[in-house]
Amino acid sequence: MRSKFLAIATLISCVFATVLVPQVGVAEPLRVRPVPQHSSIIGKTPVPNSVVSKAPVVAVLVGETGSGIEADDALFVYDKLGVNHAGQMRRVAVSDNTRLEADLSNMTPGWYVAKQKFTFDDGHPSGDVGSPWWVFGVKVKTSAAPTKQLQLQRVTPIETVQKKIVASLSGARIGARTLTINYKSSPSDILTWSLQSPLGVFGTTNIVRAKKSATFGTSQFVFPFAGTYKISFTHYPNALSDPMRSVTWSTLVSVR
Repeated sequence: MRSKFLAIATLISCVFATVLVPQVGVAEPLRVRPVPQHSSIIGKTPVPNSVVSKAPVVAVLVGETGSGIEADDALFVYDKLGVNHAGQMRRVAVSDNTRLEADLSNMTPGWYVAKQKFTFDDGHPSGDVGSPWWVFGVKVKTSAAPTKQLQLQRVTPIETVQKKIVASLSGARIGARTLTINYKSSPSDILTWSLQSPLGVFGTTNIVRAKKSATFGTSQFVFPFAGTYKISFTHYPNALSDPMRSVTWSTLVSVR
């Protein structure tokens, strides 16, 4: 059953990564990366940031047997109007793991956002291992759009790091997009986006890929709905003197 979930969508402990493919204006304290404490989320379906011809179910495969037993544990799938298409969640034992799943109503072509809400064996909510949200599409294509140049402002109060970095976005329109960040990235760097919508504020966390010799990093993700997005890039230096410290730069982008 695990073969139905792509390994690239795996989250291990407190690191959340999506297959392709959040705040600006206020100072953020210098943060220390969280220590892994929880079981892993092995995979999700539909796969984050994928496009499927149909989506009969939404599911999360969890690497333990006691997850999802609370009365209010649930899975959600929302369209751009905030309508939930997911039915009641059920638990399915898969060897030493648990698959949490819910049937989906017939959905029209477009982008959808899914949300997990359940409790791990140790009592911690699933949102503690990263963003509980992910995005997928049903019979939808991404339209080409002009490249947009962005300037991200440092929001972490540390004066020894540059105040601004530039980035190139492959179009400020809904759909699958790539952000190229003009900064020498490390393997732990992440890119997040958040959006104020009828669902409230939600967003996803995405990995940043970079070759060792490259002076830039790239991240792939999906803008599911129109609106003003907050994009944040967080860098975790590999400096031996302070390897766990992070620095964040952010900007706002209007997406249509």
